[in-house]
This record gives sequence, C-alpha cells and structure tokens, in this order.
Amino acid sequence: MNSTASPHADLYRLLRLISSSFAVRGVGVACGFALHVILSRTLGPEGAGLFYLGLTLMMAGAAIGKFGLDTALMRFAGSAAEQGDMATVRGLYVQANLLSALISLAIGAVLLAASGWLAEAVFDNPGLEPVLALMALGLVPYSLIWVQSGVLKAVDRSVAATWVESALLPFTLALAVGALAWMDLLTPARAAACQAGFSFAVWLLGGLIFRRGPGARGDGQRRPWRHLISAALPLALIDGMNFLLAWAIIPILGAVAPESEVGIFNAAHRLSIQLSIVLVVFGGIMGPRFAASHARGDLAALEQQAARTTALMSLAAVPAALVFLGWPGIVGLIFGADFAAGGTILQILAIGQIYNLVSGPAGYVLVMTGHQRAMRNILAFTLLLSLPLIAVLATQHGGTGAAIGVSFGLILQNSLALWIVYRRLGIIGLPGLRRRTDITKEEKP
Repeated sequence: MNSTASPHADLYRLLRLISSSFAVRGVGVACGFALHVILSRTLGPEGAGLFYLGLTLMMAGAAIGKFGLDTALMRFAGSAAEQGDMATVRGLYVQANLLSALISLAIGAVLLAASGWLAEAVFDNPGLEPVLALMALGLVPYSLIWVQSGVLKAVDRSVAATWVESALLPFTLALAVGALAWMDLLTPARAAACQAGFSFAVWLLGGLIFRRGPGARGDGQRRPWRHLISAALPLALIDGMNFLLAWAIIPILGAVAPESEVGIFNAAHRLSIQLSIVLVVFGGIMGPRFAASHARGDLAALEQQAARTTALMSLAAVPAALVFLGWPGIVGLIFGADFAAGGTILQILAIGQIYNLVSGPAGYVLVMTGHQRAMRNILAFTLLLSLPLIAVLATQHGGTGAAIGVSFGLILQNSLALWIVYRRLGIIGLPGLRRRTDITKEEKP
C-alpha cells in the first residue's frame, strides 16, 4: 500500500485491482455453475441434494470455525502492513491459523461423530453418512482457506486472495468431478471426498502464495491472545448471523410452503445474490484501506474512500440490476420453464440487493474501524425482526412474501449501519453527501 501515491495513480490502481478481482471471481462463478450442472445431470436431484446438504453443513461449520479471523486480519494486519510492520503481520497470521484450526477441528470432530445420527435420525437418509463424514474431514482446511484470504487482502494482494477464496476450489472441483462423471465413477461420497481433498490443497497453496510474498518470512510479533480473541468474537457472531440472513430462508420457506415453491424461490435467490459479489470484491479491497485510514486518525480520507467505493459499487451493479428488474424472465431462461414463476421474486430480491450496494460499505466501515460490536447488534436486531416477518409473509404469500421479508431485512440492516457510522465516526460516506471536510478525530455518540 502506498499512501503517498497521487489520487489519480491510486484510483487507476484501485480500478485495476477491482477489474482483476471481478475477472477471477467470474472464473469461480462459472466453475461453480459447471459443477452444479455436472452433479445435477450425473447424480440426479437426490444425489446432488446429498452433496449440497453436506456442503451446507460444512459451510455452516466453517463460518464458525474461521471465527471472524479473516476479517480481523484485514483490520489489524492491514493496519500493520500499511505501516511496514510485517513482523506483526506474520505473528497475527500464525495466531489466526492456530486458533481457527483448533476451533474448526473441534467442530469437525463433532460433525464426524454425529454423521451417522444426523443421516438417519434427522435427515432419514443413511446414504448421507459418508458424505457428512468426508465433509467433516474437509472442514478444517476449508475454514483456513478464509484465513489465507484474509491475510492476502491485508497485505494488498487482493487478486491472489480472490483466487484462494473463490476460484481455485470450484475450478479444481469442476475438473475432478467432471473427470469422475466422464469415467462413470461419480457418487455423492466421491464428490465430497474431492471437496475435502481440494480444500486441503487450496489451503496449502494459499499459504505458499503468502510465504512467497515480500516480508512474509522471519519471526512474528504476536498480539496478546485475549486481545485477538476479544476482537474476533464479535466478527464470528457477525459471520454466523450473515449466514443465517443469507440461507435460513430456505428451511423457513420449506416448513410453510410446498417443495415446488422452495425450488422456485431458491433459483431466484441464487441469481439475486450474485449482486452481492460486488460488495464482497470491494470490501476485500477497500477494507484494509479503511482500517489504515482510521488507524492514522484520518477520517476525512476514510469518508472519501467510502464515498468513492459507494459510487464504484453502484456503477458496477447497474447492468445486472437492470437485467434483473427489467427482464425477470431470465429465471425461466436459465433454470427452465418450471421456474419462470420466480420472476417477481427475483425483482423483489434484486431491490434489496441494489439498496445493499447503493447505500455503501457501511458494514465494512464499522468492522474495520473497531465497531464490530455495533455491527453485531445491528445484525441481531435485523434477525429478530426479519425472520419472524419472513415466516409470516411466506405462510401467507409463499415465495413472494418470503422475498419481501428478505429485502426488508437487507434494507433495515444497511440503513442502521449507515446511521451508526454517522453517529460513531461523524461521516456519511455517500457521494455528494459528505458531512464536512475538516474531520480531525473520531466522534463518540
């Protein structure tokens, strides 16, 4: 990171990083879609369902196992890297890997021990047991992939982080699963074995990528464990609540609506959530910059960075947003005529995602400036209101009602985050709505 670069040079470099990250993210999305097609056509609905059910449980475990350390690294290691303190970066990296490994190992052990009971007593499908057991073995490296990505973002290697976080695993999985399908050897358990094995390989590769970077070798300066844990715990809770906000809707809708309605909603939901990739890419690139500006006490620069990020995110999301709003029939075109009824659902979900982008990276600003507990409280309040609302609306109006509840939750969450940023930091971070240009210190509520 070069804080002395001219504004035009910094903007050019930022745009180059963004375009490269989007290109890599696109590779991951395309490979993930190819993987879904191969599994669905080869294993059928039930076999593919076993794999994705096991994968969902592994993802839930990893959301806990990474313990918010990827975001903690972006904040603390990012600030240290900005000051050239690579000893602290190395120390935090080692601590984050160890802590995440211990937590995810415990969760994986529980999932492995309970795989038989879950398969038979909860899901009533004994064929799920080997899938869950293999996913449990892959839970530790899958959690650590996010730690690798976090440290790479912290040292301003966002494109490498995107490869590790979102492209290498779906790319290798699609190749391996495609080869097994071509040889007529593909089963849900073998697909799960590929998931676990390649998660381990990507974790090792991510570590190698970091170690080959400048300043990555040598002794590390570690922070007190209690400080790291106290900072990461609210971030872990945030990750868990974000996971619930994104995916709890599926079992809720399944409990009150026919399976066909769940399938239609899921198709529209998976399309609309692609808009959130814009926020993930920008957050990964700008998060360490937010942390560095805050660490310097330069809130004017932080406000300028947030406003610029909001403008660029809005521009990046406009094309897809217009497609989703103006051409809802794309759901049926992609997933088949049986899913065409999801057009209205897509439009409603897209409205929430668009607001999520045009309201700016307020959540990232809060977390990167040490206000992660405020973000945790915002998410808890949003869950408390939106989940019951989703259940009521889904009961009365099916997938359309559920979509209204989901979009309400997104709008509420980001509106509250904007307000707290204004209260805690004295900035707005929206283009043309800067509070003032002479901010010199952080304001308290």
